[in-house]
Amino acid sequence: MGTEGGGIAGMPGGHRPSAITTRALIPGAADTASLNEAGRLRAELEQAQVALEDMDERLAELVRASAGLSERLAEQSRLREEAERRAEQLREEVSLMKERETAVEAQLRNELSVALEELQVMQEELQGAHNALAVTTPKTVR
Repeated sequence: MGTEGGGIAGMPGGHRPSAITTRALIPGAADTASLNEAGRLRAELEQAQVALEDMDERLAELVRASAGLSERLAEQSRLREEAERRAEQLREEVSLMKERETAVEAQLRNELSVALEELQVMQEELQGAHNALAVTTPKTVR
């Protein structure tokens, strides 16, 4: 009797029978195979449920982390806006101080110029008084 091609003796063409054919040929095999298949499917279902629970937990962690990051981002944005407002205030204050310094400097230059003119006038008057004194005062002979 031949088992050509790995087939079962008595099977035409030497083909290997499918699992369905094997179950049909062996009494009780269909029930055992169905039970084995059901057990395997239950085990896969349990694994899938555990994986799903793990993914749910991980998703919850990620959602919490995302919320925390969102809060930090909002706080950092608020601080940045506050710093930008303060920087603008400081730029305005510096600009006003420069304007005031320029005005004060111009006023001081003007006052200095007036003081110099007065000094020149006083010098000329003093020179004139000195010259007048020199002319009206007799010279003493030694």
